Amino acid sequence: ICETLTSQSTLSMLSRCKDYPLFDPEVAQLSEEDIAAKYGGEKLEEGLRFWDIIAIVFPTRLVCVVVITLYFVLSYYHQHCHLSDGGEFLPNALYAPKTSDFSFLQAIFPDSFPIETVTQPTWSMPT
Repeated sequence: ICETLTSQSTLSMLSRCKDYPLFDPEVAQLSEEDIAAKYGGEKLEEGLRFWDIIAIVFPTRLVCVVVITLYFVLSYYHQHCHLSDGGEFLPNALYAPKTSDFSFLQAIFPDSFPIETVTQPTWSMPT
């Protein structure tokens, strides 16, 4: 199948590859105690600590992604919504810009370089 579906240059590169050993042949002749001593068996005897279990259950990358996502979602709601008397988030009133001519800095940093808007809201949440 490989010869039929791949190009000649790929077959040439594959023929030059050497075998990759799946295990260390030296380890096959060691006893279990020697293997434990060589590869940190003393840590296994200590057992798992609380933080080891937490790191297994909650991987660091997953925790970072969840924290960053929560930050940006909460930041969005803080900037674009307000809390009603009923306890739900409602969108803020929208104000149309006075002109459609935006500078590059206004597009990238709207908080630092604000866009001029009309004084009356163009749209607000119906009550």
